Amino acid sequence: MGVYMDDYPVTGPTFWQRVGERLDQYRFRVPENDAPMCIGSKRGYPGGFAQLRRALDAEPLRGHMLRFTAFVATWKAAGVTFWLAAGRGKYVEGRKEVLGRNIVMGDNTDKQPISGTTRGWVPVSFTIGPVPCYATQVSYGLTLISGGDLWIYKASLDIDPEGIPKHQAEAQKCTKDTTF
Repeated sequence: MGVYMDDYPVTGPTFWQRVGERLDQYRFRVPENDAPMCIGSKRGYPGGFAQLRRALDAEPLRGHMLRFTAFVATWKAAGVTFWLAAGRGKYVEGRKEVLGRNIVMGDNTDKQPISGTTRGWVPVSFTIGPVPCYATQVSYGLTLISGGDLWIYKASLDIDPEGIPKHQAEAQKCTKDTTF
């Protein structure tokens, strides 16, 4: 994997970063209300990819199980994947970084990608955790690979309530004053 400019700042839970390859071949619709978001190729199958992602400070999430959920609909999509990851590292503007090097835990839908045209809204949900105490960033998002259209509705990241009792000790350990 090559070395690329690191441009993955923590932007918080309300801002969707638009990233990818050949982005001029895609259109994005990210309304501020609770309406569905959309990524679509402008024409055909451009061969690149387009992504919407969020990057959060991991500190309040350390020690917890996290669940990413969303509903997705597609039209002639070549491929769609979702992911949730915890990473270690600090954003430094202009720093060169090996992509994926800082991921310490994560999961995605690569084993069951969505493609083609769906009939209605398809639920997506997966869980990771507990988030390690040394994680500095949690990110989640979705990728449209090549062409087609992708709609996303009610994408959210939550602390998994079923994991709280099981991992309470880990969460408490992470909240103590610890030097990393």
